Amino acid sequence: MARFELKDYAGAIEAYTNAISLESSYANAYRGRGIVFYYAGEYSQAMKDFQLLIKNAGEHFDETTLEAMQYYAALQTYYKDN
Repeated sequence: MARFELKDYAGAIEAYTNAISLESSYANAYRGRGIVFYYAGEYSQAMKDFQLLIKNAGEHFDETTLEAMQYYAALQTYYKDN
């Protein structure tokens, strides 16, 4: 998250992508990368990460999943209104 806090969005996306390549089921990496995409204005990429995280969560909803659902809902509203 340090790269994100420094607004090094490309570096943060790369770090999260590397984490996902090492462990494809790492929910926090999808959440983190989705948030970075969101703040970088890459909304369609953010939606994909949040959708994947929510889909893979199944019935197991934790803080990570709930946060992804909030961002996903905000993006759905954005696309609906624009």
